[in-house]
Amino acid sequence: MAAAHEWHAGADEVMSPEDVMWAGHRVGGIPGREEITVQWALEGLDVHDLTTELAWPYGCPVWQHGRPHEARDPANRASVPEWRRAAPCDFGTVANSTTDGEPVILTLRLVPAAWYTDGPVDAPAGLKTFGSHAVLVVGALAESLVVKNSWGDGWQTGGYGLITREYVDAYGVVAHTLIGAGS
Repeated sequence: MAAAHEWHAGADEVMSPEDVMWAGHRVGGIPGREEITVQWALEGLDVHDLTTELAWPYGCPVWQHGRPHEARDPANRASVPEWRRAAPCDFGTVANSTTDGEPVILTLRLVPAAWYTDGPVDAPAGLKTFGSHAVLVVGALAESLVVKNSWGDGWQTGGYGLITREYVDAYGVVAHTLIGAGS
């Protein structure tokens, strides 16, 4: 979510993933555990906005406590654009949204062996998935989506990579479109 907001806004400041987690936990989540859904993150950010990374102290956030003082300052917050859930969650729907200039937050079932390769994330046969992961879709090619991943510059090419049509259609869970964010 922070990457999506950062990308569409063209902001010079890095948005805070910790704040996204905090906002998501205000809406849902399991106390004492980090994981949330993109849906909870979006709903939480609708209410609380999103702060810069500098407004959130480093360390291990404890989600049941309040937002840090710097993150409560309205000058350090930015609104998330209007969003909607895209249906169905398949390659064609996601590719069409990005062609229309709307960034998409795509949640996929995670097959670790497919993600830790030098090439595109592709659908391996017979492997079980172990959880979900969300990426920001920033473009589409004929048979792949171009994504920004939150795993840093060491993943694929500077944090950007390709996910094949086969993987999206086999392991796509849900897609959320940021409306008007590409304009």
